[in-house]
Amino acid sequence: MTTSQTPNGATVRIEETIPKMAESFAEDLIKAIRRRLAEAPFFSIALTGGKTPALLYAALLEPAFADGADWKRVKVFFGD
Repeated sequence: MTTSQTPNGATVRIEETIPKMAESFAEDLIKAIRRRLAEAPFFSIALTGGKTPALLYAALLEPAFADGADWKRVKVFFGD
């Protein structure tokens, strides 16, 4: 993995493989959910359909991630 900063201060992370990118995104998403739920009653996220996010969704089904958040308090919306 390599990281760099954009001129506006955003961090860009490049993973070596697409599966690693999905796993890394799942880790970050679970962390964001936990942070938000520590302060608020729910977490909302809009996800896309189609094949593009399939690896992310598969990663989120893994026990390490599936058990990592209080999913009853997560509101998921789908868009395209």
